[in-house]
Amino acid sequence: MRMYIQICSYAKDVGWCRYALRSIKKYARGFSGVRLVVPAGDFQLFSRIGSGVSLCPIKQIGYPLRGDKPKLHYLIQQCRADEHCSEADFILHMDSDCVFTERVTPEDYLVQDRPVLLREKFDVIKSYCPARCTWQPLVEKALGFPVPYETMVRHPSVHHRWLYREVRERIEHVHGKPFDEYVFEQSDTPLGFTEYPTLGAYALQFHADKYAWFDAKSPHTPYDSEKAAGVKEKMKQFWSHGGLAKAEAELRRIVG
Repeated sequence: MRMYIQICSYAKDVGWCRYALRSIKKYARGFSGVRLVVPAGDFQLFSRIGSGVSLCPIKQIGYPLRGDKPKLHYLIQQCRADEHCSEADFILHMDSDCVFTERVTPEDYLVQDRPVLLREKFDVIKSYCPARCTWQPLVEKALGFPVPYETMVRHPSVHHRWLYREVRERIEHVHGKPFDEYVFEQSDTPLGFTEYPTLGAYALQFHADKYAWFDAKSPHTPYDSEKAAGVKEKMKQFWSHGGLAKAEAELRRIVG
């Protein structure tokens, strides 16, 4: 069983990414490698921060930017993780502003060889955080079916490698055009496409039995983390837009 970690990043988040990589070195064991996916123009910048993660070999991948929609480029690379991690069985997505907080292995995100995903009903989310429901119509438009659950509930997301190609092919079938073309037709600001909710919604619709699902904690749908195997939090998400300086003291405490 081979699980790779994919991090998509760009120049503005290089400082955050340095801490993410340090947390991998400090806490991660048993992963087959890291794929650090960045715009080609940022390749050299990231090359200088990736050399210290010796416990989990890094391969850096640079992709060419096209047009004026950098956010959509990023989302496309997330949905092509199977190509970047071609030897993987499972792919764990880690954002630049996330760090592991304790010892972690691939088994922490699997239940009987099924990736753990948390879900939460959009109808529940509407009652306490309607802004999060922005993604629902975007996912329904992309995939062409009703999507009652939000699956971008916590970091990290983990998927079977074969899922990504199926998702791209589904979107191509629904819209009659190549996947990249469909995504680039959407708005970049505000975003007209979203990666994690789309991947998770497809998994729940067509491959629910291949995943281990847990209902997320919310004001109305609490879960018992002591009984629900695989939902223990071992990753902390910060907010990159808030600035690295505000979080750096805590990041140093966590990863050294």
